[in-house]
Amino acid sequence: MKAEEGTYTCFKRDEFTLDLAVGLPSCAVDQVAADALPAAGTDQAEAGATDPGKCEGSAVSIKVRTAIGDERGKTDKNPGPVGQTPEPVLNEDDPLFAPTPQAS
Repeated sequence: MKAEEGTYTCFKRDEFTLDLAVGLPSCAVDQVAADALPAAGTDQAEAGATDPGKCEGSAVSIKVRTAIGDERGKTDKNPGPVGQTPEPVLNEDDPLFAPTPQAS
């Protein structure tokens, strides 16, 4: 997230973690999108847009988790394969040891 678009931070206390993200209000995002699009000939009041000079506030996202439910930062208990798979060990009963038939 860019600094001019908002900030994100994470706090930990006791068994809880708090994720806090503060960003641009939805009306500011709508203004940026409206400036990027050509005028379609509709009135902004009809489209539900607010006055561009009155866009105030922030969009805030808060998530609180317990340490048990928060999987971030923990080691994976069931990791997938890493590196090369070792060659299987063949025993004498393996069909790969049987000679192939001669071509006719």
